[in-house]
Amino acid sequence: MRLAAWCLPIFSLSLVGLDLLVAIFCRATELPDRVTDIQRPATLLAKLDRLRSAPGPKIVLVGDSLVHGGSLEEAGDTDWRQHGLDGQLKSELAARTDYRPFVMNLGIDGLLPADLEYLIPLIADCDVDWIVFDVHLRPLSADFSAPDHQMARPWLRELSGEVSAWDRSAILRNRSLIQENLLSTRAAKHPALRSPASVTETDAEIQSLVRLARLKNRLRTLDLGPAGPQAAALTRLLTWLAARGQRHIVFYAKENPALLPDVMDPAEYAGRYDQVVRLVRQAQGPTGVFVPPVAGLQPEHFTDFTHLTADGYRLLARRLAAEIK
Repeated sequence: MRLAAWCLPIFSLSLVGLDLLVAIFCRATELPDRVTDIQRPATLLAKLDRLRSAPGPKIVLVGDSLVHGGSLEEAGDTDWRQHGLDGQLKSELAARTDYRPFVMNLGIDGLLPADLEYLIPLIADCDVDWIVFDVHLRPLSADFSAPDHQMARPWLRELSGEVSAWDRSAILRNRSLIQENLLSTRAAKHPALRSPASVTETDAEIQSLVRLARLKNRLRTLDLGPAGPQAAALTRLLTWLAARGQRHIVFYAKENPALLPDVMDPAEYAGRYDQVVRLVRQAQGPTGVFVPPVAGLQPEHFTDFTHLTADGYRLLARRLAAEIK
């Protein structure tokens, strides 16, 4: 009877000890630092755990596919993580002898302002020095105004509340982290036993035209008014950052100047861009910085309408680094 009474406490202490060991091991491997397209809450929690424990100063990049950088891999760059925005920003900041920040990329494909409204407070709670995120017209389309299309990761809303004891488990968090890292490898995406589907130049051109047509339709129905869900979420987020005094940079993700006239009338685009700039600057406080489209980005620096080449990311990173004091 006495032995049975001791079994539960011993088992509980063993789990706690194992949980701690798993957390320490995963931090030491730097696996949480590796850029992945976050799909599960547990993966994000593992990354936030790493961010929380990292020594300062700390800079976090967050946003959609442009920040994530996976488009470089799709374009054939096997070292895309090093050539993406976070890798290039680290290189730019490395020139400063007195400033060696920890940089984490939490970019997620398809992320919208309504997602950022819940995600950025979680990041700010990790005692970060700078939060850098992008804004452009596509996420402000009316296509993302319907209640069931407002968030790319709806589970972020739940994470902003009380996190369950299971979600706090390092074992479960890091199991998800390992799974998502494995799934993001080239071996997982392109199994050796499965021959890749052949894509002709004509097929690729047709796919590109279809994407541009879809984007054109989205930009025809922008919802930039104060009642627009994405514009309202962005305003609330910037107001929250201002009230908190959190240093942050909002940069406008420049569109490919060669493709922009095919997607939107230049005069209409200029008016819509001005609306976005006013929205950001009116809601930003003194600790916020707005970075307009980088003038040096030319058509050769783009892989499509908004995504950049390695050289494009280098130019963007250099511009952002200039604002990080």
